[in-house]
Parts: sequence; structure tokens; C-alpha cells
Amino acid sequence: MDDMITMRCTLTLYATNPIHVRARQILDKIPKGQRTEHICRLLTAHERSKRLETIVYDAVLKALKEHGSVAVTQNNSKGSDESDEVEKNFFGFLSTLQVKGGGNTDQVL
Repeated sequence: MDDMITMRCTLTLYATNPIHVRARQILDKIPKGQRTEHICRLLTAHERSKRLETIVYDAVLKALKEHGSVAVTQNNSKGSDESDEVEKNFFGFLSTLQVKGGGNTDQVL
């Protein structure tokens, strides 16, 4: 039989901190024996979500640049100027896609 390696993690939650109280309420609803698995799934899901957020942001930015709504910059970082420009043009870009696609403007993409 394989020897199991156990890693321990201690979590201190303070009753005076509202977010800690809420976390404890959520943890208490998870059956004992399933809490570690649940926490691990949440942590890895958060990591996947952040990666997906970056992928979607980059894809939208690329589409906006190709559409001509945002000037291409050499800086690869997500600076506030570029983010502001993306925000300003995002809905116009979606509207243009809708019109080009002949879609119903009442429909949500």
C-alpha cells in the first residue's frame, strides 16, 4: 500500500470579521469529510477562472484592435488607458457585430 503524504493547513477565522463569519457559515454547511475536497475545488476553480478571464480579455482586445476600435500599442500590459479605451468601445463593437451579422438588436448576444 502506498504511503499517503499529508499536508496540513490551518485556517484561523475571526468572529469579528464579517467575511470570516460568512466563510465559517459556508464551511459548516459542507459535510465533514468533504470540506478539504470542496476547498481544493474552489481554489483551483478560482485559478482557472483567472486564466479564463485573461484569455477572454486578450481575445476581446484583439478583436477590438482588428475592428479598428482600439489603437495597437507596443505595451503588452493592461494599462488603464488601454482598459478605458476597451471599455468605451466594447458596446459599440458588439453593436457592430450584431448589425454585420444581421442579428436582432433586441436579442442578447
